[in-house]
Amino acid sequence: MAAAGRDPDRVYVLQGISPIIGGTDAEARAERERLEALIPEATGLSFLSDYFPGVDFEGLTLDDRAKDAGLDRLELDKSDYRKHRPVIARDNPTLREVYSLLTGSFSDDGLVGTPEKIADTLERWFAERAADGFMLIAPSLPGGLERFVDGVVPILQRRGLFRTEYEGATLREHLGLPVPENRYARQPRAESRK
Repeated sequence: MAAAGRDPDRVYVLQGISPIIGGTDAEARAERERLEALIPEATGLSFLSDYFPGVDFEGLTLDDRAKDAGLDRLELDKSDYRKHRPVIARDNPTLREVYSLLTGSFSDDGLVGTPEKIADTLERWFAERAADGFMLIAPSLPGGLERFVDGVVPILQRRGLFRTEYEGATLREHLGLPVPENRYARQPRAESRK
């Protein structure tokens, strides 16, 4: 940021998250499986075909495995694929699970579990400066939102990581960002033609 002329302390990374919360880790994993089962076959295969050009998905279903399509052996220059490739090679997930990983539809294991586990993950990411804040993408409504607000938020508040009151009326004020100078107001007026 500094090399681009911006103050690194004034640039915030807000990570999108889609936590799946249950009373136990097993309940949360079962909920993830239930939600993944709702992905329409045509939608999932169409996305994968577009994402992996040259891979033939003909005759495959979302319940087939990544290795059936050769996804564990691809050399693909996409950051999200590079991030998930070790998991794909090691665990041989279903194509449905690959779709979920690549679209971010459903969270990785750090964001699937009890409210305490979700809070621990968010706190770790924040403490390690991996994110300055989070944008919640509830995996289901209203339940996914309610489980986060009722379960995770109070834990984060007790830890001093989530506000209990707002400091202002705008997102800019909540983040403590200054109002940028209007670049058009700085320009001198062109002299009128005579």
